Amino acid sequence: MQKSIDYWDIVPNTGIGEFHILDTWDKVADYLKNNNISYVVEQNIAYYSIRTENMLISFDKDKCIFAISVFNDFKGKINNSIGLNSTLKDVENNLGEYCNGLNEICPTYELKSIKGVEFKLSDDEKYDNMDFEWDETIVPIVEITVWKEASWKKQTSC
Repeated sequence: MQKSIDYWDIVPNTGIGEFHILDTWDKVADYLKNNNISYVVEQNIAYYSIRTENMLISFDKDKCIFAISVFNDFKGKINNSIGLNSTLKDVENNLGEYCNGLNEICPTYELKSIKGVEFKLSDDEKYDNMDFEWDETIVPIVEITVWKEASWKKQTSC
């Protein structure tokens, strides 16, 4: 039996479930239509994207996937261990060391040994409580993005 889209495996530098970096717009749109998954099309100056309830698939000018992000109630994991609501402490224990990502607008974290994945942490105010010093290792991950290293980010911070 095929896994629900919300339980697909996250594979750094490759894709998420049935969607892989460099897959075409038509493949994604057809899959979503054939499986009755609702989506909206978004556009900005640089690229188009398809957004479902728990996933954002970004396409380059040639209509090929360059990044896939998961959020909200997505349940899939990397190596059956790291998913949304995991922490950077979990990441370090299961996948290895991490470092600050290059996204200056919204801080992200990347793995030193596994390329093509980044983690965004919750910005919930309860983690900014002045009673303790900020500890990024205990804040839940709220978004995971995968990309093919050469297709999107030309450099990493690690």
